[in-house]
Amino acid sequence: MNYKPSKPFSNGSEFYFFNDNFCCRCNRYKLNADGMPLPDNCEIDEALNQAMFDDTKWPENDIVETVNGVRVCLKFESDDAKLMEQYRALFDAEEGAE
Repeated sequence: MNYKPSKPFSNGSEFYFFNDNFCCRCNRYKLNADGMPLPDNCEIDEALNQAMFDDTKWPENDIVETVNGVRVCLKFESDDAKLMEQYRALFDAEEGAE
């Protein structure tokens, strides 16, 4: 796998894009009946929330950047085989490929 540590999101849109593509699809992301994350939710989600106010809390070794500049969570897991295949393909993409 080709990747490097990532930097914090530069704006809320980047956060929501990442959250929708990774957190909301991950087995580790647990919600209550009202759709709010549970207190013992994924530690990456908690770190992202803390990093909104303190960049030193950014989980740079868990959220990495592929050679194509895509931020990816290394702890992502899903029971959906097709989704996991797509996830693994993010690391296999050749540099400069779209």
